[in-house]
Amino acid sequence: MSNNNTANTSSIISKVWAFCNTLRDDGVGYGDSLNQDLQNLKISRIRCPL
Repeated sequence: MSNNNTANTSSIISKVWAFCNTLRDDGVGYGDSLNQDLQNLKISRIRCPL
């Protein structure tokens, strides 16, 4: 994996976990929020592939 792909992957993971932390603070569990985030990521990748 190239450095650019690694940086992009790390950025995406950081954003997902930040969003999970925000949802957790609102009372949503990690499993529920991570599942929802992954579903949204799949949908966005179908609509606009990298």
